[in-house]
Amino acid sequence: MALPRLTFLVHRGKDYTLQHYFKTWGAELRERVAIKTYPGVGATGRTWSKRLSRRLKALRTGTLPPGRTPPAGSVYVFTDLEIMASRESELVRALARRLEAAPGTTLFNDPARALTRFDLLRALSAGGVNSFGVEKLDRGVSPERWPVFTRDDRSHDDGSVSELLHSSGELSRHLDDLAAGGADLGHRTLVEYVGSPGEDGLFRKYAAIRLGDAIIPCHVFFGQHWVVKHSEVFDEATAREELKYIEANPHQEVLHRAFELAGIEYGRADYGVVNGRVEIWEINTNPYLIRPEYTQQETRRAALAAFSDRFNDALRELLDR
Repeated sequence: MALPRLTFLVHRGKDYTLQHYFKTWGAELRERVAIKTYPGVGATGRTWSKRLSRRLKALRTGTLPPGRTPPAGSVYVFTDLEIMASRESELVRALARRLEAAPGTTLFNDPARALTRFDLLRALSAGGVNSFGVEKLDRGVSPERWPVFTRDDRSHDDGSVSELLHSSGELSRHLDDLAAGGADLGHRTLVEYVGSPGEDGLFRKYAAIRLGDAIIPCHVFFGQHWVVKHSEVFDEATAREELKYIEANPHQEVLHRAFELAGIEYGRADYGVVNGRVEIWEINTNPYLIRPEYTQQETRRAALAAFSDRFNDALRELLDR
């Protein structure tokens, strides 16, 4: 049996994002892709530390664990880069260097150049994509504009870890609370807030996937709060708006530029549109494509199918090259 030409590499326990999609909406392509856990990444303890050191040494001296030779033209997609511990990142970078030595191999999200979280947002601001600034909390912060919020660099689930802070006094009290709770400020970022609800009073979170050369609109979520993690409003108007967004792909050009600045060929950009300008909040390198519960949201079925058709077409084109 021929080996898949495209392999997604994921952190231990993080394969569910892809497994669900390829069991359902992408089932026809499941046999053409591989989903594998990074070797040595995600375990804990002294024994793991010793194994990690041995694996790093093996990678650096040019010997890989025994296995089949990848087919010519293989594509390896590095995911979960934003949640790696430092030693894990070191191993993943070494793995990337060994894999790219194989003839015709392509790396998506090469860990040597892909930017995540803080570095990503700084690059997007410097590159003129975003208008807002970010600072590391442990470096001393002096926001140029208010309000601001703080967030954990290592987690997609927590999102922002504060409410909006409107003054230096509120920020100072928040920092005191974090310190009292033992928070590592080196992993927390202060973000200048930009955003506003639409004329209907709803906040919108847009999301689009990059896969190779393709930008594929994924969803629009609607909510009452400035942090929109999941859609809270399901009616005919929001269904029409979401489907129109997916079909029109209105922000393709600026999103492609943002992904290029980030050095990311596979991932999902989460963003808002403020006064007509795209403002990117993060790029997730191992996103859910379609969550299981979304299938039960009948008003969104047309939008989910439209996204899936476009994603599968882009994946098929990549596999058939």
